[in-house]
Amino acid sequence: MADSDDNSGLIGNLVPIIVVLVVMVLGGGAGFAVATLMQPSPPPAETDQIAQDQEDLGETETIEDTPVNFTYFEFEPILVNLNDPRQARYMQTTIHLGINSEVFSEASKTIERMMPDLKDWLIVHLSGCRIEDVAGDINKTRLKLRILNAFNDMLWPKSKPLIDKIVFVESTIR
Repeated sequence: MADSDDNSGLIGNLVPIIVVLVVMVLGGGAGFAVATLMQPSPPPAETDQIAQDQEDLGETETIEDTPVNFTYFEFEPILVNLNDPRQARYMQTTIHLGINSEVFSEASKTIERMMPDLKDWLIVHLSGCRIEDVAGDINKTRLKLRILNAFNDMLWPKSKPLIDKIVFVESTIR
């Protein structure tokens, strides 16, 4: 008889502990689900634009059937503070401009002359980006295309663009 009282006392002491553990597990799972569901997803128009940007970049790289020999114009590393109001985030990147070797001499003179403007545009543009805009392969592809188009428009606004591609040699987010 004393044995059954000891067992019911032990079970009585374990019930609150079990209830607390079950509530904690359910609460944690619910919190995770809410956090996952509350993350913003890109609007459909932006998703369509990403696909279009990828197609455009693919077209610019495959316009000619003959292989192109590139010579690369090297930029200095750029360090910018990303647009993140929650915490200080920095991006350090180094890019190279891929230019057809046949026109490299002509192009590099124009790039050297316009270098302050190109660096300014790149710093201002990257500083306006959020981490979501520069992280991941799709966003890096979009960023390459924006840089390519902007640089070509700045350097050769009324003639054939001479920069064929942008290459990220380094890209670090801290």
